[in-house]
Amino acid sequence: MQIIRECNSNIIDLLGYGNENQNNQNISILDNEKEQSENYTEEYYNQIGYLLQKQGKLDEALIAYAQAIGINPKKSWVYYHTLGGILGENNLYDKAAEAYHQAIKIKPDFPWSHYHLGVVLEKQGKSDKASTSYQNAIDLGLTII
Repeated sequence: MQIIRECNSNIIDLLGYGNENQNNQNISILDNEKEQSENYTEEYYNQIGYLLQKQGKLDEALIAYAQAIGINPKKSWVYYHTLGGILGENNLYDKAAEAYHQAIKIKPDFPWSHYHLGVVLEKQGKSDKASTSYQNAIDLGLTII
């Protein structure tokens, strides 16, 4: 459970929530939820995150993905990549770029994270950095037909 709390803390920092909002946003795990949440799997939180994302509940989806990252840090690049997409779709480009950078740091050989980072950077007007990201994606074998 400690790794989940640490991961949630990282996501909270990425989203810019302060401690004053933590309890109001239900970001921290409540004591009475600790035992119950230990029974949930990474896939459970992934599915919950996906459903919440589709419902437009961004904050709740991000929390669910943070739980998945905490359960399986080896696969966390997938969730950071997904977080980047959610944040980018909501015009939170700085935070989306941070999430994609995290995904790339963990799994540098996944071309789609480089590509989507390029998209976000382009939307921020950072054409040179975007071009570099696009080139990295191509170098890793990404082809778009």
